[in-house]
Amino acid sequence: MPNKPQGKPLPAFESSEQEAAFWDSHSVADYWDQLEPVHEGVEVVRKKRLLSVRLAEQDMEALRRVAGRYGLGAGTLARVWILERLRREKAQQL
Repeated sequence: MPNKPQGKPLPAFESSEQEAAFWDSHSVADYWDQLEPVHEGVEVVRKKRLLSVRLAEQDMEALRRVAGRYGLGAGTLARVWILERLRREKAQQL
């Protein structure tokens, strides 16, 4: 009889952004038995750049509150919102 995963099932992700948001608010320890080992020789290359954005304190607090309602960090929510807007802008150009 095959082993059944313990605990919650790992969700299917539609994008790397969705997966990043998930892992920003969940512990890998809860899904350890469902993960697969990475093969040797895999090279991880980060092609992302850091953007620093200045916000007024009240805006930062509002961002934290909204992010908290979604179970996200403020930076993750800001990144998701920026990417959503960029996709809309790109779609309008087509």
